[in-house]
Amino acid sequence: MQIRKSDHFQRLNIKELLGIRVEKICSEQGKVLLSNGTSLNYDGLVLATGARPSSLNIPGDDLPGVFTLRTYDDAKAIVRRCDQVSSAVTVGGGLIALKTAAALKERGVQKVTVVIKSRQILSRQLDPLSAEIVKRALEKLELQFVFGVNPIAFEGDRRRGLSEIILEDGSRLSAQLAVVGKGVTPNQELALAVGGKQNRGLLVEPFLSIGRENIFAAGDVIEVEDPITGEFTTSALWSLASVQGRVAGYNALAAMRGKPLQRYIPRLTRMNATEFNRIPVVSVGHIDAQGEDVEIFKGGPSLKSPCAHRYLVFKGPRLVGAALVGDVDQAGPYANLIIRGLPVRHYAKDLLRGNVLKTILTRLT
Repeated sequence: MQIRKSDHFQRLNIKELLGIRVEKICSEQGKVLLSNGTSLNYDGLVLATGARPSSLNIPGDDLPGVFTLRTYDDAKAIVRRCDQVSSAVTVGGGLIALKTAAALKERGVQKVTVVIKSRQILSRQLDPLSAEIVKRALEKLELQFVFGVNPIAFEGDRRRGLSEIILEDGSRLSAQLAVVGKGVTPNQELALAVGGKQNRGLLVEPFLSIGRENIFAAGDVIEVEDPITGEFTTSALWSLASVQGRVAGYNALAAMRGKPLQRYIPRLTRMNATEFNRIPVVSVGHIDAQGEDVEIFKGGPSLKSPCAHRYLVFKGPRLVGAALVGDVDQAGPYANLIIRGLPVRHYAKDLLRGNVLKTILTRLT
């Protein structure tokens, strides 16, 4: 799978070293040690080491048939396995677990069960009613759901692989395939070894420096400021990683040349658009915002979709979150209002109707 032509880096005069890892950063000498035994000198360094799927760290999680999903090779291995099994389980209530479950069913796996620790699916993206609408759409695909528990062990043997999953409540699920979708862990070990600081992800300064001379970082490995909450958080959005990469790359070169650095401007860290069984879903901002000044407005259905639902979250005068299910035509204007932080609480009931956003934007700008 390619998103660029094969000569993309060559045309930009960039040398690519595939299949080779950086083992160590020698910041005092300005060089990195590589897994093939060689080294590279640097004047500026950008760390874009990404993240890896989080493991459950339970017995049997290395059995054949137990997978995480992060790479194309992971996907191909899951496809090979699913063609040989009759039952499968996905673990987690997020996009990875749900999309994988639907895909397994589509490929002909007879029984697919989704195991979720929380009491609803997509708890970071959707309110309970929106989540219920999506769950019912997935149940029409004959997916089954188990809420309120985590797996505590995978059972099977090395020859045949996974056979059963044991849950916290003592129940067992028969399955020959399991896909764990419980988030990711930032790959920050290289940066930490040279003095980088961490919270959940790697901490960076406003110019995306890790606090060491001429070393910058971008993408899933770092924490950035959320413009809505002012808190620092990781984000797996490709759009953010792309902007961060441009800023970090520019600053690495600017630092080498003694020029002013570019500040990273915080952007929304939560924004998802997808579809489940032909029902479109969009979530922007903080659906789970807390505080005495938080107000919720919800409504639906619409003429366009009988299962449509809108859920708007205001914090003080600002719209800080929006979940749209079924009818998502106005997702762009909602996101615009959230990003710009405009005082639109007075228009909350109009916003629920979804057909007056352009008027409101015009009125406020």
